[in-house]
Amino acid sequence: MSRQVVAQKAEVAPGSGKIAAARGRQIGLFEIDGEYFGLSNRYPHKGAELCRGMIVGLAQSGAPGEYHLARPGEFIRCPWHG
Repeated sequence: MSRQVVAQKAEVAPGSGKIAAARGRQIGLFEIDGEYFGLSNRYPHKGAELCRGMIVGLAQSGAPGEYHLARPGEFIRCPWHG
């Protein structure tokens, strides 16, 4: 596997994403707790630009009416369907 530089660290702000091109495909770049991740910008369901979706956490519940947010900033929602 070869590498391709698509952005500088300073271009990928924590809590947000940056869309870049790599080998003719769009990818979303994200920084989470000092680590960098790339994700295809094409959502399998009807082809939405996934990386333009809202960055969220995971809502968890231990009992009815009891909720807390876990893993903030680690999930992305489909921009079309939430």
